Amino acid sequence: MRYSQVGKTGLQVSTLGLGTLTWGQDTDIHEAADMLDTYISAGGNLLECSAWYGSGAALDALGKLLARDDIDRTSLNLVISPFGVPDSATGRYLPGRGWLLTSLDSALQVLGTDYLDVWNIPGSLLGRIRMEELTQTIATAVSSGKVRYVSCSGAPAWMIARLHTLLETQNLEVAALSSPYSLLSRGAEEEYFDMTKSLGIGFFAVSVLAAGVLTGKYRVNTPPDSRGASPLLSFTVEPYLKRDYLGTVDALAAAAEGLNKTAAQLALNWSWRNPAVSCAITGPRTSAQLNQLLDAADSDVPHQIAHALDQVS
Repeated sequence: MRYSQVGKTGLQVSTLGLGTLTWGQDTDIHEAADMLDTYISAGGNLLECSAWYGSGAALDALGKLLARDDIDRTSLNLVISPFGVPDSATGRYLPGRGWLLTSLDSALQVLGTDYLDVWNIPGSLLGRIRMEELTQTIATAVSSGKVRYVSCSGAPAWMIARLHTLLETQNLEVAALSSPYSLLSRGAEEEYFDMTKSLGIGFFAVSVLAAGVLTGKYRVNTPPDSRGASPLLSFTVEPYLKRDYLGTVDALAAAAEGLNKTAAQLALNWSWRNPAVSCAITGPRTSAQLNQLLDAADSDVPHQIAHALDQVS
């Protein structure tokens, strides 16, 4: 397993991160345990979860697994998005300082840990709370020892840069941002990469397999055992099933065959070729899928193949 530094911080992460989107839903606790053991044994150290995955099921599953005696919490980096705590009077989620700090405490309780390595603030919250209030809230969370680093996701570059500038007044920073990045989703190259380089912010690439479409499994139809056939997760696949994308998927499959790789392995390797990427986070549903990706964790894409994939996508 390779490792990289996240931006200008002292945070070191494995270049392959393990996402938990399907945990507690299509991936039961036993399969999740097998994946966690396999991932840690391979040297992986970044686990990503959101309280919204499975309406909390993924966070619950992760908390149960972290409680095992054989898990060394200090060797893992937890990247966690806020936990939903509705207002007692209205039942609504109110993204103010109190809501955020309460949600943080709730997540820590569920996970059975004293701190989060990375507290991820979604763009849906960035747009609903004053930047100054959010800055103060983050400073409070960090000074309390409950949060070590902060990241953002799903927000435009200008908004993340604004938050980063305000945090600098508190001797803090946006350590990383996460966004979809794959052969079928390259908007991050124009939206974020110049900013991350200029400000020293790390980049977590998510959906690097385009919700499984880049494995090639959807080239003819939707397999009945796939994420695309799942009533809970098919919405993650649908945006990548456009006819315009078929040429890219076919080219990827042909290149992978020529390199004696799977399409998933080559798609993952392609995402790492950009130096802006600190970590590629994937959410396999099974241990077999994870093992396939781990087999590619130390591989590079030949320059000519990378250039050809750049052009076709």
